[in-house]
Amino acid sequence: MKKLLFLLPIIFLFSNCRETTEGCLNPEASNFDPSADETCCCEYPQFSVRFSYNNYSTDTTAFALNSVYNDDGSNPYYINNISLYISDFELIKADNSILKTTDSLEVILQNGTLTEVIDDIIILKSNLFKYDIGTTTTSGNFIKLRFKVGLNDLINQTNPEEVETTHPLSDANDLYETDGYIFNKIDIITDTSATDIMTNFEIKTPYVQIELNHNFSIYSGFDTEVKINADLKKLLETVNFQTDDVNTIQSKIVTNAVGIFTIVE
Repeated sequence: MKKLLFLLPIIFLFSNCRETTEGCLNPEASNFDPSADETCCCEYPQFSVRFSYNNYSTDTTAFALNSVYNDDGSNPYYINNISLYISDFELIKADNSILKTTDSLEVILQNGTLTEVIDDIIILKSNLFKYDIGTTTTSGNFIKLRFKVGLNDLINQTNPEEVETTHPLSDANDLYETDGYIFNKIDIITDTSATDIMTNFEIKTPYVQIELNHNFSIYSGFDTEVKINADLKKLLETVNFQTDDVNTIQSKIVTNAVGIFTIVE
């Protein structure tokens, strides 16, 4: 009995000397490690969107810059360049609860205020296809995807000179004027025989809310990709470059933006 009592403190001492293992104990993480003793270093899956640019309203060919198309009055034109801000991605469940990505960005506003915004901002271009939107920390089943063409009022007050040059909000993208960002910029040549004549349509406000019905799931620890087609040619549907003035054309582009996106199953 005395020997047993003598051994108990020694056993207890050795058990406490066992080295603890660090790892991620959050089952939503990509590097979840249930064998860990202490949690650290969690890495979370990525939500991304892959865009295609097919003209489903007229044919199945991919949209291409500098290809000749006809406007609503059968006048030839081609698009030399196009850039659209897209932001504020929301993943919506059947109970209307909303999941946003968790990445954040500190920005300095034009009035000098330092603030934090959700960093899910991209510039949609027809020569880019996959965009990483941000990390997700919650799994589940979703029925809708919502986002804006444009920027919300707070982000639109960002000082682009204070943003890293690689970020979509940087002034290096040439999508900013003194009173805010250019949400939608399209460079169009309407007289295809005079390639040195270009018209720039720069739409600053308002942003356009897009909501797409789509049943999809985010699984714990796994990246998720949603495929969307953006029929960019549809932005200029009903536009007549010979008879419409600039304000009318820009108004039609804003209206048409609602209908250019569809889910690709």
